Amino acid sequence: MKLLVLSHYAVISATAALLAGCGASQPPIGSLGAAPQSGAIATHAERGGSWMLQKTRNQNLLYVSNDVANEVDVFLYPRGSKVGVLAGFDSPKGECVDGSGNVWIVNQTPPEVIEYAHGGSSPVATLSVPGSSPAGCAVDPITGNLAVTSQGDQVAVYVNAGGTPTTYTDSHAGGFGFCSYDTSGNLFVGAGSTRDGVLVELPNGSSSFTTLRFKPQPKHLHISGVQWDGEYIVAGGVAENTNSPAILYRVQVVGSVAKIEGVTKLGSPKLAPVTAQFWILDKTVVQSTNHGAQIGVWPYPAGGGPHHLIRTAGRRTVWGTVVSLAQ
Repeated sequence: MKLLVLSHYAVISATAALLAGCGASQPPIGSLGAAPQSGAIATHAERGGSWMLQKTRNQNLLYVSNDVANEVDVFLYPRGSKVGVLAGFDSPKGECVDGSGNVWIVNQTPPEVIEYAHGGSSPVATLSVPGSSPAGCAVDPITGNLAVTSQGDQVAVYVNAGGTPTTYTDSHAGGFGFCSYDTSGNLFVGAGSTRDGVLVELPNGSSSFTTLRFKPQPKHLHISGVQWDGEYIVAGGVAENTNSPAILYRVQVVGSVAKIEGVTKLGSPKLAPVTAQFWILDKTVVQSTNHGAQIGVWPYPAGGGPHHLIRTAGRRTVWGTVVSLAQ
């Protein structure tokens, strides 16, 4: 098997184009909060439904799925101004981005994955997901194939992000969660219970999963996200009902061994429970805090305290957190 490097549950499911764009210039990060709600935003909020402010297509956008309000909130990234809401979901979960900046959002009821253009407010495609309880998704940077995980230890892979999927199962995984491709087309999936999380790999061209053994083995490993950071697969997250920091393990994979090459710890404030997805982009990592009341932006891979916090509308259950780059 090819040499691989792993990084946090925030597997980057973006394509090679997105990875190449990680070094693109961004607005400076400082002590920035969300901008006050404008009259236009207030008007949209009163009317309900999906909306997106004009002139967002040339901006980097942060998409945050909220399975209590059944919507996806959209913010400028990293500044944090709210610019849109995507509505009409029933328990939206994980998210992923393709090389064109299109955002895929996993919906649990009915089980499906829905595509939106960068900055768009209406779906451009909807795919039915076999089985039940879909959780996360990722886009293969080589082929453009779309993978959708389900908590029943199943991955559905759609060729060119369309048509009828091919399904792959692992009866020993203990429940699939978030996932990510690396730039060689290998798929990595976080699995297992909150106390005994594991990482599995579906190698490029294979039809069976490999369970990866961490070296050294972390104590009480919790995997709430998996993401390719351009060099490593990052796996990890924060345990449910704990005040401990989120821990992201940067991993290099050889055969069935996932060797930990580095650790990133995200400091206070208290992070969301194990179900929350993280996202790594360039020198930052984004993670839900306070059960969704805020989104934190931390330096990556240094970790420590957050650069700043982005406020959301009250306490929410945030699952998906992804950044779509302006094209």
